Amino acid sequence: MDKTSAMFHEIFSDLHQAGLIWHFADSRLEWIGDAASIMILEPALVPADATGFKSLVHPQDLPSFLSALQTHATTAAEQGMAKLNEPFRLRGRDGTFRPLRLEGRVTIDDTGAPVLSAILHIDHDSTPALNGETILAGRSLIAQELESIVLSRSAGTRGRGYFMALGLDRVGLLNEAYGAACVDTVLIEIERRLRNLFEKQAAVCRISGDVYGLIMPDLPHQQADSTAAALLQTFTNTPVLTLYGPVMIGLSIGGVPLSSADEKGSDIIARAEAAMLTAKERGRGCFVVSTPHDQKREYARSLLASGQTVYKALEEGRMRMAFQPVMDMKTREISFFESLIRMIDEDGRLVAAEEFVPALENLGMTRLLDIYALHSAIRELEQFPDIRLSVNVSNHSLIDAGWLRSAVSLLAGKKQVAARLIVEITESSVMQDLAHAMRVVQTLKDLGCRIALDDFGAGSTSFRQLKMLNVDVVKIDKSYIRDIHDPVNMLFVRALLDLASGLDLQTVAEGAETLAEAEMLQASGIAHVQGYAFGFPSIERVWLPKNHASRTQKSA
Repeated sequence: MDKTSAMFHEIFSDLHQAGLIWHFADSRLEWIGDAASIMILEPALVPADATGFKSLVHPQDLPSFLSALQTHATTAAEQGMAKLNEPFRLRGRDGTFRPLRLEGRVTIDDTGAPVLSAILHIDHDSTPALNGETILAGRSLIAQELESIVLSRSAGTRGRGYFMALGLDRVGLLNEAYGAACVDTVLIEIERRLRNLFEKQAAVCRISGDVYGLIMPDLPHQQADSTAAALLQTFTNTPVLTLYGPVMIGLSIGGVPLSSADEKGSDIIARAEAAMLTAKERGRGCFVVSTPHDQKREYARSLLASGQTVYKALEEGRMRMAFQPVMDMKTREISFFESLIRMIDEDGRLVAAEEFVPALENLGMTRLLDIYALHSAIRELEQFPDIRLSVNVSNHSLIDAGWLRSAVSLLAGKKQVAARLIVEITESSVMQDLAHAMRVVQTLKDLGCRIALDDFGAGSTSFRQLKMLNVDVVKIDKSYIRDIHDPVNMLFVRALLDLASGLDLQTVAEGAETLAEAEMLQASGIAHVQGYAFGFPSIERVWLPKNHASRTQKSA
């Protein structure tokens, strides 16, 4: 091996990756670096040709892997070069499959044959299913150690002992910017620093790809905050040196005090990870202590119970739509009714949405209610051709292709029905993904629906964004309408009204509780008013006479 080859071999080995040159013409493979350790093989078993390599690829991944090679070879033949970035699983000497990734490019050699020049490295972005056994084994050992510590706690040591989960922030961004090799370098450096910092005070362990654990059996609980703060400062102030230059490290930390002898080690790990994710949600680079297990368990059980309650109500036909009138202040006639979902519990009590919808949002179940509400509103419009209804769409459903498909299916060929349906979307959901919201709005308008922007003024929609969204109605958030006598609130309402008027949008003021408030809103230029001043939400069809046979909704 010459000096240059030796140097490249050492560089690749240090970065835990191997270089590969794949000659398509004769299926020959050339390796640079320690390919055996990357592939978990004996050196003699490292494949020297394409046939040997393919025999190690997971059967489920082989078709897509071969297809990617063929596609890139064809592209290279046509364009001179094609970039390759292909994940797959490779069988190691222990029989398990390791998640790897080939990153490089296919070019054409002097003979006109394709050649792949790539780097082979561990794929840290793989799903848990690819490396679950490795992670599970690590978690199992960590859990056993944590259980042995909490079981050994005496009365005098119960105020000591801590477990922390540390997660690298913005791994995806780092990988996109510099590639997985850079991520590997950063993770190795994190582990090295942790071991140096806590050489005798803590056990350093790997929970998963980019999450580390610290078991500190003697750390006083009251010192956890200062320890975490010192950790964060150490990593933030000292970048990691990589082949791409210095890289700043950000960590989020979740912690659990080791105190309860009744708690399983696996539960302690799960709590620390959950607290770490909370730290990421709060802006990253901070320390969050886990909620006590009993409180979290009770909350989780409450959420699941709420979900089961709604499922059962849907199955038993105990969901209802309540209708609240929206008054045209000029004609003093009802312009349309907003449809609001309600539930009848097993005792016959009418339950408002705010009592069960927040739990469903946490469970990701609001799509069920949104589709039910859409079905119900369309059914009402078909049965009663003289009414107009609005129906709400949650943030989750607005980005869900399934809800939009349901809307298209239900309204296709029903222009007369769609023309009397207003779909209400929230300002917060629009701001999550304006481009997607624009596509959804346009699809609904093509069906014949009108669109209302709900809670207008609660977010930060600009004039330009509102124009791009192309809605028909804006519903001014009730926080401005209540106590409209306050000059500051009235100032905000007039500013919002000017913005809406500039785009020729109809306005609805939500939350007017008295006729005096409604009159003041009309005087300010508001076209429509909704609130208790003109009617409470009712599960009866209030547009029908009181003695009408269909005034009461039947079980769905």
